[in-house]
Amino acid sequence: MASLPPTPNEPPAPNDPPPGSGSPDPPAIGIDLGTTTCAVARLSSAGVECFPLEGESPLVPSVLYIGDHIEVGQKAIDLGLDNPDAVVEAFKRDMGEPHFNRKIRAHWVPPEVLSAMMLDEIRERASRHIGEINEVVITVPAYFDERRRKATLEAGRLAGLRVMDIINEPVAAALAEIHHAGRLDGSHGVPAKIMVYDLGGGTFDVSVLEVAGDEMTTLASDGDVRLGGRDFDERLVDYVAEKFLKQHNIDPRADFGFVQRLWSLVQRAKHQLSDADSTVIKCAFAGMELDVKIDRARFEHLIEPLLERTIATSIDALEQAGLAWSQLDEILLVGGSSRIPFVAKKLAEASGKAPRLCHEPDLAVAKGAALFAAMKTSKTLAPFRVINVNAHSLGIAGVNVRTGEPINRILIPRNSRLPASKRQKFVTRTGQQRTVEIKIVEGESENPDYCVPVGKCIVTLSPDLPAQTEVFVTCRYSNNGTVSVSGLVPATHQAAHVEIRRDAFMDLESLPVWRDRLLRGVTAPSVVTADLPLAPKVAMPDPLDRPQVVRRIDYLCQQIGQGALDAAPPPALAPLQKQVVSARREYVAVQHLLGRVRSAMAVEQDRLEKSKLQSSAAALRNYLGEVETYFIYSRIAMGSACIREGAVPEALHAEADEARTLTAAVAGWVDE
Repeated sequence: MASLPPTPNEPPAPNDPPPGSGSPDPPAIGIDLGTTTCAVARLSSAGVECFPLEGESPLVPSVLYIGDHIEVGQKAIDLGLDNPDAVVEAFKRDMGEPHFNRKIRAHWVPPEVLSAMMLDEIRERASRHIGEINEVVITVPAYFDERRRKATLEAGRLAGLRVMDIINEPVAAALAEIHHAGRLDGSHGVPAKIMVYDLGGGTFDVSVLEVAGDEMTTLASDGDVRLGGRDFDERLVDYVAEKFLKQHNIDPRADFGFVQRLWSLVQRAKHQLSDADSTVIKCAFAGMELDVKIDRARFEHLIEPLLERTIATSIDALEQAGLAWSQLDEILLVGGSSRIPFVAKKLAEASGKAPRLCHEPDLAVAKGAALFAAMKTSKTLAPFRVINVNAHSLGIAGVNVRTGEPINRILIPRNSRLPASKRQKFVTRTGQQRTVEIKIVEGESENPDYCVPVGKCIVTLSPDLPAQTEVFVTCRYSNNGTVSVSGLVPATHQAAHVEIRRDAFMDLESLPVWRDRLLRGVTAPSVVTADLPLAPKVAMPDPLDRPQVVRRIDYLCQQIGQGALDAAPPPALAPLQKQVVSARREYVAVQHLLGRVRSAMAVEQDRLEKSKLQSSAAALRNYLGEVETYFIYSRIAMGSACIREGAVPEALHAEADEARTLTAAVAGWVDE
């Protein structure tokens, strides 16, 4: 392995104190927080090294088992074979959302909490090799928007880590490759334009970089946060399941536990097809078996549409950078999925160039993050500057004064060199106006409804300002893609207090609190806990945020419908109340039956009988989902009818008034 140039640029040994200090500080490390695997690296006098996290392997699966206890990694996968509902994976894809895509032990859990559990375990395992760990750099996909970046920082905070910075995964991989080539000191080498094609387990990124001397500049970035090797696996799972269905007239995908096992089999087959021309996937379900042969040509046919998407995204990034394929000096393949031979073949066909697989596709991102961490803490490393761009435009949601239609006024266009800032002038409408409220969004659409909300910027003003007072608001993208805002009132020469309120984020409790909550167990079946995930408890929504308004109305009606269940309804509502009560009773009964089947499955030793129980559990889970959905929306219908008939419980009059106001707004949209 190539190491950094010798003294004076060589960093201190890991156990030696930094120059000028009397005692060693805990080392800063780089963490690749991946969708499917994670890795940790650190720069030492021996070079950039990764540490064993799963046995002797430096890669630990990004999988949690949350049952009567919590496990991480391969043990979580193994335990999940008997209790698949307790397995939680691919939560990185939900970062920035209010909660994970399904309930975990009857709770909606924020993805930051799940990532924090992963980071906490990574820190614990790595510390066995290098001692105490406090300061870290965490990697994120280049195409992560600001909400997802903030969520990643929050996950680090919850895990008790001091996150010095976050770094884009393609940039980290390029740093590792430059270091491996011995060029990180910038002392030699000609300027080069490089495309980093990063195809990981759950996300795809492409960045066009220019490396010149001691500086690396991102010219453009693009990507897809829901495309990766996991999607290739899903194509194989569906292919095998369809073959089984055709042969035995039963769909094994109905059993979540079996799908977990099949997923492991197709992953193994995928890896084998990188070297072999064909392989066989042995599918055994409900006492029936089928050997499914798949050759490389079939596999390539299944994944080709997905790879075409990555090629199209790469072309978009090139156009954003103002380059053609012929102007690239190199195409660098990064990420475990880039090992698939068909990936290089498709890229070569599109570009006319032979891509090169980076030195360590699975570990390059973690090692690059470690180098970046060392650059921020070491005074002895040769300076190397990293310049990023924003993958999404930053704008302000407003209204077109001529048409009255909502409009996204872009302040900082995508692929602007970071850090970047833009100042916008606003004026107060009335005298003694106390606040100016601005909705900040990310995205390219002219319609802010189709952009990602960053949050509401609330500028607090002095109480004695006249109407038409100018207020200047400056929005800034930092070098790592996070947003900050400041305000200034020229008339008073004073800075205004500015707060960004992010509707998607709550003040999350500590990690021990969440662990305790999840380990206390599932709510008893006698208590109905069917919440409405699309109608979270949120404040009065922005009138411009139409989807949020509709979700808020659903939530309010659901609350009213729930409150009216035990009241004496007017005759017109009695049949509807009876329907909701019946749905609740059925939900509880199915939930209880599913619990009994799971208990039997846990102790059953006979393979055939256990397969039958697994099939029964899968069918019951599907049915429970249908009953829960029916129960939820019957409560919404009940609440809506109570409002219409004037039969709202007294304690819920405020909710009813808000629902009427929002419903009137929705009717106005229809009229438009």
